[in-house]
Order: sequence, then C-alpha cells, then structure tokens
Amino acid sequence: MSNNSELITYLQQSFSSRTTLNENGFSILSSISKLGADPKLQEMFQEFVLRALDARQCFKQYADLLNSITRRAGLYPYLEQSELSLRDQMAF
Repeated sequence: MSNNSELITYLQQSFSSRTTLNENGFSILSSISKLGADPKLQEMFQEFVLRALDARQCFKQYADLLNSITRRAGLYPYLEQSELSLRDQMAF
C-alpha cells in the first residue's frame, strides 16, 4: 500500500469482517502502526487502535504487538497490565 488513504481504506474494509480480522491480523496491526507514524493522522490511528482492542480476540496471537501499538497511541487505560511485555510494563 503506497499511501495513507489506501491504508485507511484497507483498514475500514478489514474491520467490516471478523473473518478478515482473524485471517490478516498481522497485516492489519502493521497497517495501524504505519498510520501512527504520521502526526496528522493521530486521531485516525487511535480510532483504529480502539477498533482493534474491541476485536482483541481476533488478534490473540499478536497480543504483544497490539499492546505495543496501544501504548504508542497513549491509550494506557485499555491495557491489561498482566498481559504486557517487560518493555510495555516499564512504560506503563
């Protein structure tokens, strides 16, 4: 995906189907992370992080990645401290 509008479209489509979330978890979380790199897209970044947290069970095998993205988004209240990596616990 070459630009942010394609990333956003991809993410919007992905979150419309739990099957897609289950099958493409890493790609989806990676795309969310890429949005976080653009300071102009922080609200959109946080929105997609919250959507991913709402579908947390679809990302179980990528829990560390989801927790790191959540921390990077500044959404500390949504983190489960018992599930955090050592690095994320230190930042918590």
